[in-house]
Amino acid sequence: MKKLMSLLLALTLLCSLSLVSCSKSPVETVAEALAKTSALEEYEAEMIMEIVMEVNGEKVEVPVEIDMKVKDAKSEHPTAEMKMEMEMMGADVDTDVYVEGEWAYITMGVMKYKAKADEAGMEPTYSEDMLKEIPAEILETAQVIEEDDGSVTLSVDIPEDVFADIFDEMIESMGESAGTSYADLKVKDTHVEITVKDGYVTSYKMDYTMEMSVMGMTVTAEASAVMTFKNIGQPVTINPPKDYKDFPENPLF
Repeated sequence: MKKLMSLLLALTLLCSLSLVSCSKSPVETVAEALAKTSALEEYEAEMIMEIVMEVNGEKVEVPVEIDMKVKDAKSEHPTAEMKMEMEMMGADVDTDVYVEGEWAYITMGVMKYKAKADEAGMEPTYSEDMLKEIPAEILETAQVIEEDDGSVTLSVDIPEDVFADIFDEMIESMGESAGTSYADLKVKDTHVEITVKDGYVTSYKMDYTMEMSVMGMTVTAEASAVMTFKNIGQPVTINPPKDYKDFPENPLF
């Protein structure tokens, strides 16, 4: 018993003197939270994307907000419900999307139709596109912000070539929203913020500047995307739209 008590006391002392050996570093905490959050089979989240650019002296903003619920996220065909709000040139465009199997059932105002989810770009892969691992050597240079609620945020600038390689799908999606192709894009001022609480990623934010060619003109745009998870670990309920099986197929896809 005395030997056991001595061993426990020694371990306690070592833990008190060495945070490296007995507690996780912020980099380890974020890496574990990313893996744990990426493995969620069902989740509810909000994605907000925004592009701000100047064209012919006019400021143009393209904000997109997506509220999503996803089940069977790791399966070949997740089930998802997405409510998308987009504003372009002063006009609001609201779209509801229900994804089941290979099909996406889409409602835009009075228009209702179905299309293959992959062909229509409606596959619920936002968490895969956003929750990317950042190399440890880069995360180790991050500013660490610890809040009273127990959350930890790592804020870090990322080399442009590394950023473009890690977030290629998201950059391509944002570029298409701005009306250009991925091949014509260059990124700079690349930055990421990851917030972790209770072992999960609660918020993942990326922002950068895009330089691109639009209608023969070189345009610079400020882009940002943030994914915020809600009610982590709670069951997700998805409600398909009424009579969705009767939606006609969209001939454009």
